[in-house]
Amino acid sequence: MATWSRLVRFQSPTSPVVRIGEPVDQELDVGLATYRGQGAVEVELYDGKSILSPGQKTGEKVKVERLLSPLSEDEVGTIRCKPWCDHLHIYE
Repeated sequence: MATWSRLVRFQSPTSPVVRIGEPVDQELDVGLATYRGQGAVEVELYDGKSILSPGQKTGEKVKVERLLSPLSEDEVGTIRCKPWCDHLHIYE
């Protein structure tokens, strides 16, 4: 069972390292607040390197400077899409 309710992947103002954290304000829409520039979003830091294995809370609180996508490029792999019109070529 997860011990968190919302995790974000981000970079802090003090370090370019990608970090994982949980917003301190559980009511705050982190994406919207970051987009609108509504002050710094504060998160409780986790010691993991990925949303897939976030680790444990460290007790440290840091600010979010840059919000990142939940999964890194390495975790997603390749996504291939088949064009919708391809099914029409079967009948040609």
